Amino acid sequence: HPYFELYYITKGRVRFTILEGFADKAVFVAEAGSIVRIPPYAKHKIEVVEAAQLFYNRCGNPLMSLPS
Repeated sequence: HPYFELYYITKGRVRFTILEGFADKAVFVAEAGSIVRIPPYAKHKIEVVEAAQLFYNRCGNPLMSLPS
């Protein structure tokens, strides 16, 4: 998809695997308090490591330019 994804982990632990957008694939575990950004068009996988709660935000709107 052509937009960033943002995840805010509020509880537990989640493993992210990001297959594109890096020199190699990135695999890491995010814990409560972490914010994870997935680049546009990046193939990715999310796995629960420990019972988790997270908030998801899709950032699909283009940047705005505001006059001063």
